[in-house]
Amino acid sequence: MVPVTTRRLLGFLAVYALALAALAWPLDLGSYRAIFSEQGPFERLSPVFWVGLALACAVQAAPLANGHGRGRNLVVLALIAVLLAMREADWHYKLAGGNVLRIKFYSQGSATLEVKLIAAVIVIVGLVIVLRALWLAIATLRHRAAWREPWVWTLAIGLLAMVGTKMLDRSLNLLREWFALTLPEQTGHLIGAWEEGFECALPLIFAVALWQWRRSLTAATPLDARSSRFVAIR
Repeated sequence: MVPVTTRRLLGFLAVYALALAALAWPLDLGSYRAIFSEQGPFERLSPVFWVGLALACAVQAAPLANGHGRGRNLVVLALIAVLLAMREADWHYKLAGGNVLRIKFYSQGSATLEVKLIAAVIVIVGLVIVLRALWLAIATLRHRAAWREPWVWTLAIGLLAMVGTKMLDRSLNLLREWFALTLPEQTGHLIGAWEEGFECALPLIFAVALWQWRRSLTAATPLDARSSRFVAIR
């Protein structure tokens, strides 16, 4: 059964989506860009929220340093949040003069060899951290027992929302390139508003999951992590 808190979260996100649509639909192009562009408030708040999530994970990691690897796993999640904050702030462009996440940067970019090597090392380390976090998420979500916990549902919602924002981000270009289909301006505004709005909300969703997880550790009858392999961060 879906926990009550999860149903409430889904309801809140549905209302949030409607609010974004109501905000974006009547806007002209100039007003839309002022709110939802790369320089708009949603884009500017996103790195701040990711840094806040990283700090929250780090604060929780210290007292749990000896608890079944919980502290180490929270440090991994904090590093992920920092990396996402840097990406949202376009540091991968600003520090290297190009998008270090694309192969073209290394094969055709104008950056010096030293910059490319440093960027490659940082990207590889970041990839290892991301893969570790994905393993933790998969190890948690694949066990039925885990779904008794509200924080697991919130984590799943956050991951699905993250995938959804990336699909929305690429949808207009893919429709144009693959099908020569150009959507009306208002529809583009709607898609862009959802993409930027939910991208900004992602760290807040994960912060709710962190809060729920922390509460579950002190619950009266917590699920015994030692008897379950979904110990990812529990």
